Amino acid sequence: MSTSTIDVINWVGRKRAMRPVGLLLRKAVSGKSFAQMAASSGRRIGAPIMGAYLSTLTETTVKENLLDGHTMFRTTEKYITEFKPDFVMCTFPDLTAEAEACGCKINMPDNALPSVTVHPIQSRDDMKNLRIPDPHKDGRLKVFIDATRLFSERFTLPKTAASAGPFTLAAELMGVEVITRKTVKEPVLVQEVMEYALQVVQRYNEELIRAGADVIGIAEPTCSLLSAKAFEKFVLPYLQRYVKSLPIPATLHICGRANHLVELMCKTGVTGISVDSPTDVTKLKGRVPTDIIILGNLAPVDILMMKKPDEVRAATIELLRAMEDVPNFGLLSGCDLPVGTPMENIEAMINAVREYRGN
Repeated sequence: MSTSTIDVINWVGRKRAMRPVGLLLRKAVSGKSFAQMAASSGRRIGAPIMGAYLSTLTETTVKENLLDGHTMFRTTEKYITEFKPDFVMCTFPDLTAEAEACGCKINMPDNALPSVTVHPIQSRDDMKNLRIPDPHKDGRLKVFIDATRLFSERFTLPKTAASAGPFTLAAELMGVEVITRKTVKEPVLVQEVMEYALQVVQRYNEELIRAGADVIGIAEPTCSLLSAKAFEKFVLPYLQRYVKSLPIPATLHICGRANHLVELMCKTGVTGISVDSPTDVTKLKGRVPTDIIILGNLAPVDILMMKKPDEVRAATIELLRAMEDVPNFGLLSGCDLPVGTPMENIEAMINAVREYRGN
């Protein structure tokens, strides 16, 4: 895959009039993520992980975007047409959506991501009340399906749909402190909840894929709290089954410090691992197979939110240079950006990547 072909896929993918050509190009490279194509051609890509902070582009609230797929799509559409990023997500990361569909009560502020307020699973008896939610009827899952479908109808760009991983969903159902404690005291319960959570995300992802998602971005932020031994026992088998069941590529993101989990992340079957800024990405050299993309990890708060544009540019170039001998690297923010991140900083990061690679 040549650099020029990747550029054509990206350029054509934004053009409404070029949709038939874009569909043919996507069919020709089906089964590969954009990051994989870029790495195989020597093309360095980079962009922030888009999220709820984009709502300011359309003068809408975070809540309005998370309640309506058309609003979420319009916000995403404006981001793509104005900033022309390399990396595109067709849904906002909201890790309460699956939990809410399972019956968790949430708090949804106007301009912040929702949070789970009640964790319904505390014992094996509570499992009796669970059922696999219908993604088109339960909670807000249809919002994200609609946003994916609308994106697919407008763009032929390679696109990633965000999804909670089974352990993160299980942690929302039980509470983070409870599930980490019960991995020791009640491991059978944790495994039962994981089995349920896996079925939930698999059913939801079926609909995201039908709507047009090319890559599933699996988010497991809670896993950084686990030891490597606990991850191997309570998370790895379920992620392996999850990824194997997907007909499209998947990436895996873990927040916080994940150095101790890197080799296990690579064993899940994903095509890319995404790490947060507390993980020293330069120390992943030689630990990740060349067919798995390392994605990360410009600090979303300390750099992209708090710094000035020229400082963002400098930090972006510095990280690219630190990883210039790693062909299987794509520059992303360490996590999705908080509301209030200056748009000029987003532009500075994207432009710095273009400057580094010479266009």
